[in-house]
Amino acid sequence: ILDLDKRLNNLIANLARIGSSEISGKSGTMSVLHTNSLIASPRVVVIGLGSRAKFKLNSLRIILGKTIRLLRDADLKSISIAVHFTLSEPDQSEAVSIVTETAQTSMWEPDTYKLQADRKSQIETFTVANQGNPEIGAAIETGKIVGESMNLTRTLVNEPANALPPAAMAERAKLMAADVGLGCEILDEDIMYRHNMGGILSVSV
Repeated sequence: ILDLDKRLNNLIANLARIGSSEISGKSGTMSVLHTNSLIASPRVVVIGLGSRAKFKLNSLRIILGKTIRLLRDADLKSISIAVHFTLSEPDQSEAVSIVTETAQTSMWEPDTYKLQADRKSQIETFTVANQGNPEIGAAIETGKIVGESMNLTRTLVNEPANALPPAAMAERAKLMAADVGLGCEILDEDIMYRHNMGGILSVSV
């Protein structure tokens, strides 16, 4: 971030130094700065993470999720995020995973049955940059898998019962398992009766 600020003629540091309300560092704050063509991106967003002593990696999910949704609603199509933390290497990898996961989950919307005109705009590209961490690729892949899995679960849960009855849900589970190389066992009604699974049987047909 120091290199970026230098290219911006120390814009970030100067705003922070003079106590500007634009950049306070308070947890969850978001400051949008226009770069005036000093760099390729027309805007830079500075996200406040709060005090170092109170900062937890899990806070990233809340703070970044809020930021991504705001940027998406502003109709941005491309976002790049620089993950530069003074953390140990395992924590840096976890931070990258969390950022990638949150990018996936924050852009999910339950709008399958909405008219196209009523759907939220979507970010088309999301780039994660982290200098000096050789395991960034694996961390990104982990976050991507977790985020996509969460979104799949949300999509299935939000389907109406007439569109996704138990048999169709079982088929979706089988296809998903085959796609990622997992085993899948489907329990039919007879097996559930034998195992006294009345709770499931009472709400499923």
